Amino acid sequence: MEKGGDYLSFLLYNIFKKGGVLMLTSISEVKTFRECRRKWYFSGRNGMYLRPKIVDSSFKTGSAFHAALEAMYKQESYNIDNIIDKYKVEEKDRDMLKFQIKKYEENVLKHDLETINVIAPEFKYSIELENGVTLFGFIDVVYEEKKTGDIGALEHKFVRNFRSDVYNYLDEQIKAYELAILKVFGQCNAGVSLNQVRKLKTKFGHARETYKQTDEQLSHFYKELLEVTSQMRLLSENGVVDHPAEPHWMGCSFCEYKSLCLKMNQAGTNDTTILTEKDIENAGLIKNPRDIL
Repeated sequence: MEKGGDYLSFLLYNIFKKGGVLMLTSISEVKTFRECRRKWYFSGRNGMYLRPKIVDSSFKTGSAFHAALEAMYKQESYNIDNIIDKYKVEEKDRDMLKFQIKKYEENVLKHDLETINVIAPEFKYSIELENGVTLFGFIDVVYEEKKTGDIGALEHKFVRNFRSDVYNYLDEQIKAYELAILKVFGQCNAGVSLNQVRKLKTKFGHARETYKQTDEQLSHFYKELLEVTSQMRLLSENGVVDHPAEPHWMGCSFCEYKSLCLKMNQAGTNDTTILTEKDIENAGLIKNPRDIL
């Protein structure tokens, strides 16, 4: 989830304190770069940094769901109606969200609080990589198991259908979280658990699977991370504006930037500077405020 200015100050302080280079990225940007370099430039904070004007309804419900669970794990009182209003959850999704939040609190939260000590809900991390790039992000819950002292994480997902194990084992986000916890706390023996709740109106759908990398797998992931972020840094520092697309029938069909991409393809160029402010407006996009991370 995107966060605001306070965390920008936190990042800048840590980077300049260490004498580092100001090149910030997230695991989401890394994933986008690997998926399609042109999409990375359109969406990335080191590129055009474009976002859709209209917030998707699933983003609204997901944000409200995360806010409610954050309050739960902080053991703070919360008003679900206020949260729903704050995130402008659409009328069609309100009863469903209330139902799932209520069932989660009744069926999952109590057991969690009996078995774990919450170290940090919404844990903010920044990792300085060997290539001068700082990887930052947010982990929904970092906890310590009461019985063993093992440290792990929960990553909340509000989904229509549960994600497959194959996808989860390969997901770079889960690997990045384990790497971050290992670097900050010295161990992540409890692994990273994907905490999924389904968007169902009358039935509580919950699944939790834990993923743990071997030392060899984590080392391989870190090497790949260095390689990809080094490419990203080189392109950003050199001000490269020519970015090829990586066509994929499903990815392109649902891409927010497909109209911009189409204009470039029709012009026979990878040069993003041919795009005008009018093109961006017609695509339903706006430039993301630079103080938002």
